[in-house]
Amino acid sequence: MCYTICISAGIFMVIENFFPENLDEPYTFHVTLYFIAATISTVGYGDFYPKSDEGKIFILTLILYVIVVKVPKITADLVSLLGSKSPYERFTYQHNPEIPHIVITGHVMQTALENFTLELLHPDHGSTERVALIIQPNEPNNSMKMFLHDPKHSNVIKYRKGNAMHPFILKKVSCENAHRCIILTNKNSVDAQEIDHKNILIGLAIKKYVNEHTGRNLRLCMQLIKPESK
Repeated sequence: MCYTICISAGIFMVIENFFPENLDEPYTFHVTLYFIAATISTVGYGDFYPKSDEGKIFILTLILYVIVVKVPKITADLVSLLGSKSPYERFTYQHNPEIPHIVITGHVMQTALENFTLELLHPDHGSTERVALIIQPNEPNNSMKMFLHDPKHSNVIKYRKGNAMHPFILKKVSCENAHRCIILTNKNSVDAQEIDHKNILIGLAIKKYVNEHTGRNLRLCMQLIKPESK
């Protein structure tokens, strides 16, 4: 669309300036660019308009082209883009200062998440609202989806698909405002050292992100398998 606007502005400037008797002063490119953008966006302020018949024909042709060709294509692309992403990829958490939230990542198994949820919602912790945001690289399986949509805790447990080391994903879960971060491990991993190193790198990336954005040292709870990894 940007190319269409810029090229159309150049052509319209040439057409109008070809008939100087119709103009008080020649149209400059930035004026025609403004006019084309206002016309295509259907705003149409009316402070500039084509003075020549050739310019009017060109603008009419441009409007028909945008309506018939460009708008349907852009709409189709937008619908396709939205359809290609699951709600777990589009999810963005809006931080509420009155509701503390926790970020959970690493190897999040459903059993561990269920136990964590029971502890999170236990009456001993009081009636204060709280939210747990899960970051995982893959889509949740059907069983996990059923758990996430359970009315008992659907407002408490949220799931975001993405890489927990990527600043874009950390921003989407408002990690800079998180109360703390919990990194779970895969206790059944055949390579304990590798999984420990992976979790340590995730933890360092998260702490660096939070420190750069807020200057604070985020409290991190990390599961490690090998004692020497500590």
